[in-house]
Amino acid sequence: MKEKRISKSTFTLVVFLLAIVSWPTYGQKEGKTAKANKEWVAYAQKATIPILSRESDDFTDLMFLKEQIGSKRIVWLGENAHDINDNNLLKFRLIRFLHQEMGFRVVAFEGGVSNCGLANINKDSLNGMRLLVHSVMGYWRVKNNCQLFDYLKGSTMEFAGFDPNNNALYLPREYYHQMFPANSSLADMYYEADSLHTHYALERSQYFHSGKNDKKTEEVLNQRQKELLIQYDAVLSEINGKFRQNGITEGQQRIYQKAIASRQLVLRKPNALTKDAEKFHVTNAERDDIMAKNLEFIADSLYPDQKIIVWAHNGHISKRGYHSHDAVSMGSFLSPVHKSQSFVIGFYTSTENLKSKTFDNSLEAIYSLTDHKTGYLPIEKQIPVTSQNEWLYKTIRNAYALKPMPLAELYDGIIFMNGVEKSKLIPFNKEFRCE
Repeated sequence: MKEKRISKSTFTLVVFLLAIVSWPTYGQKEGKTAKANKEWVAYAQKATIPILSRESDDFTDLMFLKEQIGSKRIVWLGENAHDINDNNLLKFRLIRFLHQEMGFRVVAFEGGVSNCGLANINKDSLNGMRLLVHSVMGYWRVKNNCQLFDYLKGSTMEFAGFDPNNNALYLPREYYHQMFPANSSLADMYYEADSLHTHYALERSQYFHSGKNDKKTEEVLNQRQKELLIQYDAVLSEINGKFRQNGITEGQQRIYQKAIASRQLVLRKPNALTKDAEKFHVTNAERDDIMAKNLEFIADSLYPDQKIIVWAHNGHISKRGYHSHDAVSMGSFLSPVHKSQSFVIGFYTSTENLKSKTFDNSLEAIYSLTDHKTGYLPIEKQIPVTSQNEWLYKTIRNAYALKPMPLAELYDGIIFMNGVEKSKLIPFNKEFRCE
């Protein structure tokens, strides 16, 4: 099939759209200083374990996590928003600790199955910045995460994505040829399918957000949808039919199979315009269900003998619905076996530099009145509930959820950081530098 080139203006729009994907923020502008129950504040002050640095390679202050995590195979690291830089800083430090001190060797991102899978296969040929932009969403394209991908490249670690939606840039053609050194026609076919899919997805998203019912546009999108499904079937058939002759391993074959299946799943969404986003996009409960199954695939089929770190939003990593009793998360769909192997840490931050309100008796209000800059609070499940710790077992506000579930039902522990900054995206540069 003849390759459809993306114009410079369209490419710019792609980059912009990918850069603004993020979880919604429900806070309001800051007002007066919030108040909190004094007993709750005293408990947080006493029970929280200080973390002395968000960046240091001296892990002395993190050694308590060895006892907390124990023999759990999957450690989940959350974040209250995708665009808070201190979440990135501390999670990178925790990844280094878990890798160097506890033997974790895989990072699974809330990133596209296809984007991350293909980037990881090519990681020896890509620098940290290229790995970053070809793996994860725009809000994570910051200097610290660029350094994270440099670390992943230079270490014994692997990475993968579990999101069916692909929000990163597809790889240039040359890297498809590196993936299939013995079959250049397959490389071209696969590259053209991924590039055309990106163009199709952009036009489809523009159509949805326009709110216009246009049968001609739907017909064009439907035709492209059919062509892409056929093209991906042809790519998959070629990969499966003679994968050894194509110069790929069985592990790589599984990655390609999952990557193509993920793209086809998204492609099968109907193009008829509807105001119901769940019918038009892979989102909400459907998305979390698929992400849970994809993570199980990573754990069972790709890296069955490895310990895994999960990097995603609190709303996905939580053990049950994050926002309300009716909501769901990846944890809601995870199998009992994988649940038993998991240790879940929610990340929360102060709001002073985030243009969000700190509500009275909220999580942010409690920690704003402690001396902790950064700390970890274990959530014990078997201790008596008292007037001091009751806030962990009841619904209290936080800046990023209107009706959150009790923290004790969501996590094994939480990390809270005061004094945080918003992320600063790396400007585009032709050299793909981490700055």
